[in-house]
Amino acid sequence: MSKVVKDIVLGIPVTKSGNFEEYEKAIDWYVKVLGFELIWKMGITSLKLANGQEILLFGEEEDENSIWYTGNVKLNPHYSIQFTTDNIEQLQSDLIRSGVTVGDILALAVLAES
Repeated sequence: MSKVVKDIVLGIPVTKSGNFEEYEKAIDWYVKVLGFELIWKMGITSLKLANGQEILLFGEEEDENSIWYTGNVKLNPHYSIQFTTDNIEQLQSDLIRSGVTVGDILALAVLAES
């Protein structure tokens, strides 16, 4: 199996989608209490520690087709884990070969570096 993962980002559901007041409180808590730096906020929020570790905060979605769908997090808590790679097809193949259930590769807009 090849080593195609370059980085990993953990996505953490912090509130129901659309609850902007609670979402802002969660962002503020990660910045003020845990020392994360706010990198960008566009529906989801990217935060980074001084050592480079990044996390994403997002609102829980109820749409099962959304990549931010969390289902019932009280009964089945889970997080979104994202991998950075230069070869998504190879990573998908490696994951499938190792027994991981994966979905289709979705084309998402790439965020421009600011």
